[in-house]
Amino acid sequence: MTAENVSSQSLVRPQPEVNGQRFIPADWVMLAGAALMVLTFLYIPWVLRGDDSFTAQTLLTAPPRNMQNNASGVALIVVSGGIGLLGWLIAVRWPRNRRGAAGFAFVGGLIGLGYYLLFVINNSANLEAMLEPVSLGFWVALVAAGALVIQFFIPRPLYPDEKSPAGWFFIMPGVVWVLFFTLFPLLHSFTLSFTNLRLGRDAEFIGFENFARILSDQRVEETIVTTLFLAVFGVIFTLFLGTFIAWLFNRTLPGLRIFRTVMTIPLFAAPIALGFLGKVMFNQENGPINYMLASFGFQPVPWFTDPVAARVAVMIVDTWQWTPFVFIVVLAAMQSISDELYEAARIDTSNGWDLFRFITFPLIAPALGTVGILRLVETLKILDIPLAMTDGGPGTATQTYSYYTYITGLGRSFNLGYGSALAFGLVIVAIIITSIYFWRVRERFA
Repeated sequence: MTAENVSSQSLVRPQPEVNGQRFIPADWVMLAGAALMVLTFLYIPWVLRGDDSFTAQTLLTAPPRNMQNNASGVALIVVSGGIGLLGWLIAVRWPRNRRGAAGFAFVGGLIGLGYYLLFVINNSANLEAMLEPVSLGFWVALVAAGALVIQFFIPRPLYPDEKSPAGWFFIMPGVVWVLFFTLFPLLHSFTLSFTNLRLGRDAEFIGFENFARILSDQRVEETIVTTLFLAVFGVIFTLFLGTFIAWLFNRTLPGLRIFRTVMTIPLFAAPIALGFLGKVMFNQENGPINYMLASFGFQPVPWFTDPVAARVAVMIVDTWQWTPFVFIVVLAAMQSISDELYEAARIDTSNGWDLFRFITFPLIAPALGTVGILRLVETLKILDIPLAMTDGGPGTATQTYSYYTYITGLGRSFNLGYGSALAFGLVIVAIIITSIYFWRVRERFA
């Protein structure tokens, strides 16, 4: 067999094996997730009633009349059963992706179980009000579970790479961590965004009023302007400085390893610590920044009393923190470029700028794009540095969107409902930005 035949066969999609084995571990996980969803919603009402007067007919006929009495129950209508339905749709649309469908089903079951625990722990004083939303949530979960069970018994061919469940055991710790410390709090926060919950007052379901308030809030407009200022200029300066320093360090010189290590120190420092350090550095009276400016004949800059200067100071500290990140990624991309390309290019030109423009930059552009998106999303949620440096001042000049979300929900007014809505507005923006970027990447490399 020739090398060409071997290479061509290695690129062919694996053919399905018809050996009578219809089920893989992922199928059983999908079935377990479906059962967990239904059992969760069946068992919750019995706990809610706490006596023998509850029957199955009570659950199946309870209309969702008073969901506003307990807004947390609204999430039960769509979250657990909705994710189960999504798993079923994935299994139907992409029959080979059985693990994906099983994963969604199992996540739906775990979410149902998680909400059950939340209700038992946090709503023991008002369990009766949960009957109506739980009943409707049960119907959604029942439909999802039924669809998953039907999908389970549909015979499908197996592919060789679907036989080993070892990968599940390796990723399970990460999945559990994300579920309990990210997904559950995120979903609970999403539920609160539809309420008027404040500290010391019960929550009432108010629909989309919080999200409508965001569109008319003048403070939101001001914080968006500040956030965009830091995002645009901060990302530009960070990419430029990180790329320039990486270009300087992309060579063999004595002592460069030590300098590379020193360069990465700000990346590992806590942002709140860098904020306090920036407060000292930019002190208007005796800070080292103004001292250096005065030694060169410049007037001291009112960093913390002038709105524009305060924003620039916050941007400088933020750029200082994240330039090492760009430096590490871009340097790795530069070092992956073959020296043969430069040697061939030097036949036509010895201009260093031409080499960078026509060889280095095109080859590091994907890395720059990725780090730029990560940097942009990180800047959009900046909070620690302005909180420690300026406390949002002077006035509201350095209050970013995340800063306003923090003081609204936890810092001053304790308006948890509106604060949750503000937080999800930022989540939506981050999802849109990353989705557009990865869509463009897939188009480019498809």
